[in-house]
Amino acid sequence: MTWVSFLPSLVLAGLLVMVPGLAAGAVAGLRRDALWGLAPLLSLTGIALGVLLGPRLGLAWGLAPVAVGSLVLCAVTAAVGLGSWAWGRMRGPAGGAVRVARSRSWRALLPSGAYALAVLATSGWMAAITVHAIGDVSSMPQNLDAVFHLNAIERVVAHRDASPATVSATAVSTTPVPFYPPLFHAMGSLLVLVTGATPFAAANVLAVVIAAVAWPVSVLLLTGAVHGSRVQVLLPAGMAAATLAVFPYLLLSFGVLWPNSLGLAAVPAVVVLVAVVLGLVRVPGLGRGRATALGLVSAIGLAYAHPGTVFSVVALAVPMGAAALTKLVLRSWPRGGVRRWGSLALVALVAGAVKWYWPGILDDPLFKPVRSFDWPATRTLEQAFGEAIALSTEYSPAAWLVAGLVVVGAGLSLHRHRGRWLVLTHATLVYLYVQAAGSDDQLSSDLTMFWYNDRFRLAAMLAITAVPLAALALGEAFDRVLVAARHLSRRRPLPLPLTRWVALGLVVVALVALTPGDLSPFGPYITVTKSYRPASADEVLLDPQEQRLYAEKLAPTGPQDTATVVGNPWNGSSLAGAASGREPVFGHLVTTPDADRALLKERFNQLDSDPAVCAAVRRLHVGYATEDTDYFQPWDRRTRTYPGLVDLQKVRGLTPIAHEGSVTIYRVTGCGRG
Repeated sequence: MTWVSFLPSLVLAGLLVMVPGLAAGAVAGLRRDALWGLAPLLSLTGIALGVLLGPRLGLAWGLAPVAVGSLVLCAVTAAVGLGSWAWGRMRGPAGGAVRVARSRSWRALLPSGAYALAVLATSGWMAAITVHAIGDVSSMPQNLDAVFHLNAIERVVAHRDASPATVSATAVSTTPVPFYPPLFHAMGSLLVLVTGATPFAAANVLAVVIAAVAWPVSVLLLTGAVHGSRVQVLLPAGMAAATLAVFPYLLLSFGVLWPNSLGLAAVPAVVVLVAVVLGLVRVPGLGRGRATALGLVSAIGLAYAHPGTVFSVVALAVPMGAAALTKLVLRSWPRGGVRRWGSLALVALVAGAVKWYWPGILDDPLFKPVRSFDWPATRTLEQAFGEAIALSTEYSPAAWLVAGLVVVGAGLSLHRHRGRWLVLTHATLVYLYVQAAGSDDQLSSDLTMFWYNDRFRLAAMLAITAVPLAALALGEAFDRVLVAARHLSRRRPLPLPLTRWVALGLVVVALVALTPGDLSPFGPYITVTKSYRPASADEVLLDPQEQRLYAEKLAPTGPQDTATVVGNPWNGSSLAGAASGREPVFGHLVTTPDADRALLKERFNQLDSDPAVCAAVRRLHVGYATEDTDYFQPWDRRTRTYPGLVDLQKVRGLTPIAHEGSVTIYRVTGCGRG
């Protein structure tokens, strides 16, 4: 299916990512680039509030709860804006300036020209890369976690409930049901409900919008906050961001970690808020009070996108706080007296708090599920360090050009005494990646457990600091080219604006030319295609023919048709539900089943002789069964943990209704369900 037919879904996804946040930011008093750069972050909170409040108001999941959540968010941010305005009036003479600014507020709602140009160019290029790499809009990443996310979208649609419990129940049918972040699935289900997209298309559309909308507006806001909103910095920085495979392309392929990518795309905006609060940057119209309030409000959206992104913010904020404290001590020390000793006391207080609370955090029962899952190290420390510097993993090629720019940008930051905190933050992320990828000791576990010790999640975070550092190097390159262009134009003088555009064009052209590939840079393209079009047939979970067969033969006949479908999830049967709209008994390849589902795993093929199996079939409303003799990753021992779902052709009470290739679909006619 072509992407053109899903333009309504793309438009709706873009509106969901931007509009609630723009409305909330506007009433909070945000203007210009800050308004647009913080919009995806605030939109996550608006939609999350809709997920929270909808069931309490008796609203089925749809656009109505989103509207309610957005209105509540606007009420909260309006209070933030009113408080900031009142504080400005109390400060005296500035009040007149505030009134003048508000009289022209309609213009201040537009982004700066440099920021808008950079965002549009970056978004267009990243959209082209992502769409080209995904291919067919209804295709799917052939990996384990895609099954859960696609079925979760379908489950939200079927139940009209986007709560964390509903999403988690896709894979966990026991009680109590653990929390699972629902925001990606809630947004995907809206595309299905409103535009009629399939879960497959909805997930891909959201992946494109995350890459081409949420990420560019956020990371370019951070770049502009650090280096100024200059087109000669923002435009090349956007082009550099588009070529980094580690984010967002890696998380749109590996796993697949769609919820993480949704939250992480907005994290650069949180970094801006933290930097403003700590006094590391200044953003017009975004004082410390407003930044603090908006940061607290945004925590809801980040947690509902994925809790791991909240931990990512903490990991970024710690070195930023250390840089701010160091800056405070260095400024206070020459003054002596109370300022000197007060700053030292503050450092001691922070260090004492960390030492006191850190053991409790490590032992907190909340993190027990995270600690129980550990990705083992696969690299030496030296190899891991090399990958972190090269901004690469085994799933994503090295971005040598951008990596070199990051190193140059870090050197320039240290030399110019501006943005040193960004260098420290990037170094911290490099250290965390090295620990996750190259060490299995206790320190590595303690520091990286918040991301399951998963090097890929940590590699994605590197892009947040890499883009602004590369931007500084690109800005320096522009300045050097501009000087050279002015020198060469002395014989035939050119207007200054034209000289600047020539210099900027040369920098951008050089960046694109030195990046392998044309509109589909080598690193991002192969990173995504590895997942969507694997080289081995054993890595294919659901091919287009199976997807079409399930959609044609298993589609519900009406609202009263609530029969479910059962099959071994490791042969693609788990996706019969997402393909057809019929709920699967096993919504993931790895599940925590209740007693009935555990019984079907073991003895479903005995339904013609075991009354207990028939009782479970009736309780679960099983009306169809599927079997595929081709398995996903057949070497995995978990493919053999469903002995009751093999050899179904021999079972009385199952009537074949369709067969194509290695797939057979049966109607359950036994157990009194004929």
